[in-house]
Amino acid sequence: MRLTKGTKKALSLALSTALVLTGANVGTLKADAAKVNNKDGVKLTLTGKTLTEKDATVKEDGTVKVTTTFAEAATAGALTGANFGETKTATDVKYVDDCDFSLKIIKVEVAEKNVLAKNVTGDYNDSNSYEVNTTAKSFNDFVAKKGDAITFTYKVTGLEDYEDTLDALKKENEALAASKAALEKNNASLVASKAALEKDNASLVASKAALEKDNKSLAASKAALETENKALAASNSALAASKAALEDQLKNTPAPTETPAPVAKGQMGNFNVSFDYVGDDTWGEQSWGDKSVNVTKDGDYSIEYTATSDSKGIYLMMLDTDLYYGSLADNFALTVKNVKIGDKTYAIDNKGCWGFADQTVSKNYRFNIVNPWNGLFDKTGVNWQDEKVTTIDKLNKAPVKANDKIVVNFNVTTKKASSTVSIKAAKSKVSVAPAKSATVKYTVKGTSTVKATSNNKAVTVKVNKSKKNVTITAKKTAVMGKTATITLKAGSKKSTIKVTVAKTANVKKKKTANYTVALAKVTKKVKAKKIKVSVKNKKVAKVTVKKIAKGQVTFQVKGLKKGKTTATLKYGKKSAKVSVVVK
Repeated sequence: MRLTKGTKKALSLALSTALVLTGANVGTLKADAAKVNNKDGVKLTLTGKTLTEKDATVKEDGTVKVTTTFAEAATAGALTGANFGETKTATDVKYVDDCDFSLKIIKVEVAEKNVLAKNVTGDYNDSNSYEVNTTAKSFNDFVAKKGDAITFTYKVTGLEDYEDTLDALKKENEALAASKAALEKNNASLVASKAALEKDNASLVASKAALEKDNKSLAASKAALETENKALAASNSALAASKAALEDQLKNTPAPTETPAPVAKGQMGNFNVSFDYVGDDTWGEQSWGDKSVNVTKDGDYSIEYTATSDSKGIYLMMLDTDLYYGSLADNFALTVKNVKIGDKTYAIDNKGCWGFADQTVSKNYRFNIVNPWNGLFDKTGVNWQDEKVTTIDKLNKAPVKANDKIVVNFNVTTKKASSTVSIKAAKSKVSVAPAKSATVKYTVKGTSTVKATSNNKAVTVKVNKSKKNVTITAKKTAVMGKTATITLKAGSKKSTIKVTVAKTANVKKKKTANYTVALAKVTKKVKAKKIKVSVKNKKVAKVTVKKIAKGQVTFQVKGLKKGKTTATLKYGKKSAKVSVVVK
């Protein structure tokens, strides 16, 4: 509760009159403006050349996300034709001496990727208004379409909270009480000097009226302050109850049983790892993502944080990522090698640390070092290994001293996603005779795992990983003239080979062999004698129709002498020519 302008004028007039009469001299008082009052919030306005303007309101310290869309296609970073980079986040905060208000951009996400090259902190412009500006150098390479979403994450500090306001009101009330005591003392002095001041009676009467008016204002201010104190006390009680209920809920959350549904793996690209820390269970010291590192390739990384207070045992320590289910490569691994606290190093057992935030498959991946609300995860990253184990502490109540440096050393391996895998067959088409095979080489990158399938049971395929080839075999029962598709698969990449069953019959001298050839218009009701058979060189082989089915004819070849000839099977105007080889 603050004094109104009228009240302040009356008090000023009364004090001035009294102090002039007593000859006292009081210097001008100046209140430090340490924070920005957040009663109505701070308004943020995000604008940019290719962005749709977006407003937001911030009412407390912490992080806030503002999401808008691209008003037109945008390209950023070092890409050719880059047109995105210059943005402005304007606020309604005006410059005040000693004000510690700060607003900075700590993350910018496009298509779930952090494209911000480094944090950007704002400052006051020539009009004394606080704003945050980015340039083309503020962003990594990316391309966005019109209508795509872009999310700016800000960190805000320096907003005045209700407890600060309450302290200020108490101090103001104490100052008013002191002023009242001084006025009462001055009044006694005025009475004692009544004879000397009778000629100034008119001034004293005016001063008295002003004092009486101020007394009424002080009384009203006191009553309002008492009312507000009661309201704040009730609010604090409600907040304490809410906090207790939330902590109880978190502690008693049962082990989840959700199993993630299959999701196609995508390209990981660059990702961010941030450090979360709570010193002890009083939550006096806490840091949420203030320290982070971008992972750009496989290797070792570290995050360093300086503790600001003592702790007998760390309450919470986690590594948060902006990776989500389906974005990991097949063999991706993030392992914490050790944690250094001051001059002591703690080796970390990584078992059960990696899982989804809040055991929710739709949230980001997280590495838990110390977490009072999570048990050890199984390989799903959702379920717990043991429902009775509901906490994680890989540091075993490690103590911390103020100014200790906390360094988390971790390693990332196999970061490249499956989109880097490729496979290609050396041939796209082959012809294979029944009871014969053909070999086709292939080239594969990014993996050694290759699978092959056929859509025709009469044509089989086998992979030889060491020789990097596949053997395609047409069974003896394969129908000549029919086709099959062989599909080679590496990760999500595919390469196909079209196989045609060759119209070639192989038989040994004085032996017989049965084959089947495709012949249009034929049905199972057609009799064998309706199929006309002719052999170009009857001395080499004899061909006889044995069986008829829809669209195909089974025939027998008998080898008479070594050589090659051609057999023709004809039904009406449709015919099929078969090469006959006798060995």
